[in-house]
Amino acid sequence: MSSRTIKDVPSAGSEINLIKLDIVNHAGIRIDATNIFVELEIYENIFSNVMTGSLIIEDKYNFIKNAPLIGRETIEVIYKTPSTEEIKKTFSVTEIAASQRVPGKNESFVTFNFSSKQFSLDHSQKISKSYSSKKLTRIAELLFEEYLKTSDKDVLVAIQDSDPETTIVIPNWTPFQAINWIAKKASFNENCDYVFFESISCFFLVPLAFLKLQEPTTVFQYTPSSREDSTKPSVDEQLRRVQSYIEISDGFKKSEFETQGVFSSILEEFDTTYKDLEYKFFNYVEDFESAISMNKNPIGPLSYISSVKPENKIFVRSNSKYLHDGILQQSKINNVQKRTSQMHRVSDKVIKIDIPGDSRRKAGEMVTLIVPSTEFLPIKSGDSAIDDTISGKYMISAIGHHIVRQDGYYMGIELMKDSYTNRIADIVKVGSSPL
Repeated sequence: MSSRTIKDVPSAGSEINLIKLDIVNHAGIRIDATNIFVELEIYENIFSNVMTGSLIIEDKYNFIKNAPLIGRETIEVIYKTPSTEEIKKTFSVTEIAASQRVPGKNESFVTFNFSSKQFSLDHSQKISKSYSSKKLTRIAELLFEEYLKTSDKDVLVAIQDSDPETTIVIPNWTPFQAINWIAKKASFNENCDYVFFESISCFFLVPLAFLKLQEPTTVFQYTPSSREDSTKPSVDEQLRRVQSYIEISDGFKKSEFETQGVFSSILEEFDTTYKDLEYKFFNYVEDFESAISMNKNPIGPLSYISSVKPENKIFVRSNSKYLHDGILQQSKINNVQKRTSQMHRVSDKVIKIDIPGDSRRKAGEMVTLIVPSTEFLPIKSGDSAIDDTISGKYMISAIGHHIVRQDGYYMGIELMKDSYTNRIADIVKVGSSPL
């Protein structure tokens, strides 16, 4: 699944305490940018291995020449919103993206693009190594410790997979390639949806199913201006008030997903080492009932989903075991159909919301979204009509932190869910084995 980025900025920001914003060049010269920055953006995404961002400064003193700045700097930032813990991050500049002179004035603006330090570490290392008789997630922990950890603050939180111990051979891959491969192969009970990402707090190698089991940490409420009450909301209510939202994806893209065998398919895999031929069948409805979902009902009628027969979509691929230092890779994990389906399913419903900045929010959190219905309905005293297709339990898949010197702290948050609380009306009743 491709990475997505939040870039839109809402209309009202919250108070932000920018404690530190330093640019440190290759020679150790430190520039305090707290009073010369224009905008700081930091992005976290559960489908991205590292955090990224950009910084725009007002370069009144020609730092490009005098510091000098060459695109090999680090950026140290500490910030917090009121009554919350400090957020501390250090990033590596990947490029000086632009230097723009202000017409008629003796000043310019410089834009730095940056990412986490692990981005550069990953590009500078290759691994050719075998790991014997270990859990896949334990191997990932060892890879992180050996190749990506730069200090005690760098932590990988890994949820143990439910697979038996195995032996794998890493064939000249970067650390990210190796850990991403493990994420594709590891399973958590009936779920094959591990993701490897960095949030504002640490790195994670977790199944989305594990995140779905967590209780929502907050409730976001969208209140149209016509329904706002006259009482002034508390600070916490203001931080949870959705200023605007847009539906990015709504329901199944059936024709697109069918070509990838998401609903029902047969995988024919040929082992070129041992000349073995294996068939694996996949059924979406049976998988939905056994896997972990946010709610009980899929986004779409089951009769519609199950209309594709496995024999109508057959995939053929070859596979080969690796041999390294006389050690043969023993892992024979075949979950490509299940993972493809579950990774598509989790983003069946995607909504982007704009809220005031709140440094407590992190990618991977479960939250509740409440949106009133646009339909005119009779409402009892004290009740409200809720749109139950939009409202419900969501996972935060991406966050754009926007800190603007003149306007405060904003957030664009992407929410996604894989199911509805109420079942979509269906023509026929579909059981667990409709094929």
